[in-house]
Amino acid sequence: MKAAFLFLWVSIIPMLLPGSLFPEELSKPEPEYSYSIYIGIGAAILLLSLFLIWVWNLRLRRLVDRRTEDLRRSEANYRRIFNSFPDIYFETSLNGEIIEVSPSVSRVSKYSRGELLGSDVTLLYAAGPKVREKFITGLRTAGRVDDFGVIFKGKNGQDVPCSLSAILIESQPRKEPVIVGTLRNISERTEMERRLSYLSLAMECLGEMVIVTDLEHIITYANTAVENILGYTPKEMISHPASEFFEGIPGNASNLGEWIWSSSDKKEDVWRGELFNRKKDGSIIRVYLTLAWLRDISGEVIGTVGVSIDITEHRELEDQLRHSQKLEAVGTLAGGVAHDFNNLLAGAIGYLSIIAGELPEDSPLLPEIAAVDKLLWRGSDLTRSLLEFSRKGAYQPRPLDINRVIKEVLALIERTAGKNIELKPYLSLNIPSVFGDPGQIHQVIMNLCLNACEAMPAGGVLTIVTGNAELDERFFRIHPDLKRGLYVQISIADNGSGIKEVIRERIFEPFFSTKDDKTGVGLGLSVVSGIVERHGGSIKTESEVGKGSCFQIYLPATEEKERDASPESIVDPGGGETIMIVDDNPDFLEVMMIPLRKLGYRIITARSGFEAVEILKAGDSEIDIVILDIIMKGLSGSETFYKLRELKPDLPVILCTGYSHNSTTDKLLASGASNFIQKPFSIEALTAKIRGVLA
Repeated sequence: MKAAFLFLWVSIIPMLLPGSLFPEELSKPEPEYSYSIYIGIGAAILLLSLFLIWVWNLRLRRLVDRRTEDLRRSEANYRRIFNSFPDIYFETSLNGEIIEVSPSVSRVSKYSRGELLGSDVTLLYAAGPKVREKFITGLRTAGRVDDFGVIFKGKNGQDVPCSLSAILIESQPRKEPVIVGTLRNISERTEMERRLSYLSLAMECLGEMVIVTDLEHIITYANTAVENILGYTPKEMISHPASEFFEGIPGNASNLGEWIWSSSDKKEDVWRGELFNRKKDGSIIRVYLTLAWLRDISGEVIGTVGVSIDITEHRELEDQLRHSQKLEAVGTLAGGVAHDFNNLLAGAIGYLSIIAGELPEDSPLLPEIAAVDKLLWRGSDLTRSLLEFSRKGAYQPRPLDINRVIKEVLALIERTAGKNIELKPYLSLNIPSVFGDPGQIHQVIMNLCLNACEAMPAGGVLTIVTGNAELDERFFRIHPDLKRGLYVQISIADNGSGIKEVIRERIFEPFFSTKDDKTGVGLGLSVVSGIVERHGGSIKTESEVGKGSCFQIYLPATEEKERDASPESIVDPGGGETIMIVDDNPDFLEVMMIPLRKLGYRIITARSGFEAVEILKAGDSEIDIVILDIIMKGLSGSETFYKLRELKPDLPVILCTGYSHNSTTDKLLASGASNFIQKPFSIEALTAKIRGVLA
């Protein structure tokens, strides 16, 4: 447009110039109408110029309108973004006046934009002006501040954690720098960071090992529990393959590797099972592992996370519990066997006594009968061991001179051990008594001495030493079950073959025997250990192969002295009294009835508790004493006792059983039973009990 307009003027102007520019034309006379032509041409040019100017202005107006509309649209878009942007845009002066702020400020502070414009920005600072001063100082120093943490106070008084980013810019209208920036509500981020910090703290406080690996199964994270359990610091584990700590250990699950190296779809998200882990010191522990795939937000697998619990002690306790349950079951079986066997022995010993009583004094069968009787009583000793193992043996402790018991045992050992065994007792005269059951302590010493003699088949020295035990705090820490106090020490040593370490760990187990000829039943040392523990003591073993063994027993001492035990006096035969024997074993009834009748007693037998009650109900009030078996089928001995006492309250009752003295016996004795005798027993022992009750 500009080019056309200029071209037009360049073409017309020469026609309007004075004639001096064209001398040859001006010298000619002009016609009169030439001035009218010039005026018309000038008017046309003027009109054309005006038209072109109007067209030009119209185009400019359209351009301006279009640009204005674009600006309005841009402003509208800016306002839309300004009003909808989640972060808060603000402009403030250095002195804190709010120049501009986006409407989104209401979502954070509950103030409207209009309420804040022109106000002091410190109105929003929960911590006061000091935080703003720190912000301004940083802004002046660096020209900008990024992610400055600040707590803003809302209109409702609620504190809102925010992140502040701003710069200083020059402002011509205000003739001073203006702070321009954004404010972001980081409540969710702060809460997430708080949760993550708690989670991190929880991970570090866990007693279980937490290990994270990448897709190559290289450890990328390990909590502090790994150091407590495995001995490795987290830094020592990170960047190492997880397999280093469990592969190659016998007994580890083979399907773990199959799960780890499974296909990429990872359908099985969790693996659970037990593994053996190798500690830094080379030892092996047992752990329960829960292993899961670690996924990102999109669900893609990025590694694994495993939680391991050390179950070594747990499994050991389970093994001990199972062992204890087995022992309890074996003990129950052993007690039942011992009870029944004692009943059989009682009958056999009784019949043998009857046979011996019928033979003349010069009968050649008497030595054989005596040998059989000896074997039967040795069987009784075996059942006593079984009862001790089952904890159903008699336990009647009293002050006891341990030196006297040892002398009695050595007297027996001297007659049976042979001349190639030298006995060397060193018994201290300045030791106190121990509080124990004489029979059980006798059995402990006897068993250990016999074992020592068997360890020296070619001969040797058996040494027994007694004295006051010198026990320190370390001893009681090792034996926490022992009460602090004075103890008597008994050492029984031999210079025999010794005990291998592998065997030494098991010698106190029941039914464990090292005798190749199968003559041992494996109850001796287990019974010894049980008796010592029942007495509140301890036993330990020292042995070296080829040099011998030494058993050291520690028993609690007592200040009481042992009372003299007078032997039972021989009593006269009966005087015609009536005895009712109540037992469900017919052999026992028969074997008791014959000798007692010979002694002059009148005998009534009952094969059950019901029968005994009916006999007493029938009016046979001539019964002077009852011998009652405690363990019977149907109506038990305890129930029978109470029913008999209801019918005749002053009726004397002697209790007997294949078990030893126990809580049931104590209860019945406290309820009025006269005495107790354990099967098997001799007829002399029984008659002594009877005369003692009837006297």
